[in-house]
Amino acid sequence: MMGSIKRAVLAALRRAGYEIVSLGPLYPAANRRLTMMAHHGVNTVVDVGANTGQYASALRQAGYKEEIFSFEPLSEAYEELEKKSRRDPKWRVFHCAIGEENGEAEINIAGNSESSSLLPMLDAHIRSAPESKYRATEVVKVSALDSVLEPLLSKESRVLLKIDTQGYEHHVIKGARALLQQVHLIECELSLTPLYEGQYLFQDMLELLNGVGFEPVHFEPVFSDLKTGYCLQVDGTF
Repeated sequence: MMGSIKRAVLAALRRAGYEIVSLGPLYPAANRRLTMMAHHGVNTVVDVGANTGQYASALRQAGYKEEIFSFEPLSEAYEELEKKSRRDPKWRVFHCAIGEENGEAEINIAGNSESSSLLPMLDAHIRSAPESKYRATEVVKVSALDSVLEPLLSKESRVLLKIDTQGYEHHVIKGARALLQQVHLIECELSLTPLYEGQYLFQDMLELLNGVGFEPVHFEPVFSDLKTGYCLQVDGTF
């Protein structure tokens, strides 16, 4: 009897769009990330494309207590990011985009903020997420990670590099050649189909990361087309 009731409750929840799952050492994603970080002795997180601090906040909630360096170019998002970090002495935030070289650039501001990019957005992205269409631009500072972090990291720093830059990932990697010597994990957004003009796609990024000594250890879907069911972007860990 109890088994039948349990199945009926679970079925009703699924129809409503919910599912109950048991938590384990590798679920949810935060648990898997912490397991990998512990395995590699990570004591420093470099959070590129921080937006309002969602990634860093999730790390803190999961129990990570060491250094975080977050980078966000958009003024509005950075303001919220800076507020979140104020009471956390081990969380430093920087108001800039990250690229291959130091300079300035015009960033496109998306309607949903998280999809903002230094690259033009393609129709495939707009069709799958109309709310992400660009609504404005902003001139932002661009820095290479090597130039910012070289004086801030110690020889004992063991880094997880997280990159969420909407098609600009390869530029971030190319501006972090020195930093990569201390990076033990890279978490990077990868596109299976062109969503931004000039971006490296999945296979291109695999080859780039393999060329600097990193191999894939995990993938997780993050953006799909609701009309086709196709996965458009994944988060890859290397």
